[in-house]
Amino acid sequence: MNVQASREFTGKHLLFILVAFFGVIFAVNFTMAWLANSTWTGLVVPNSYIASQEFNGKAADAATQIARGWKYDLAVSGGRVAFLLKTETGSVVTANGVTVTFKRPGDRS
Repeated sequence: MNVQASREFTGKHLLFILVAFFGVIFAVNFTMAWLANSTWTGLVVPNSYIASQEFNGKAADAATQIARGWKYDLAVSGGRVAFLLKTETGSVVTANGVTVTFKRPGDRS
């Protein structure tokens, strides 16, 4: 019969376990903080004071557009985006030129 001697749990074992545990916690927290800081600035507008001054004007413009009763239809298919704008009576609104910008709200540009 082969009997193995039992190993004693010492302070060195506990120290190794604690260092490994908190080392993993520190590494994950550091990585997540670094990724959060490097991917998005958190800024939605460059100057929040000026944006707050412009808010009422933008809200009034939006209310004017809503009062017109225009309806829209947006379709994305096969890598193409189609946008159709109709008046309250159902007639299509035509435009001489259209500019579309797709970006994240926190985009730096």
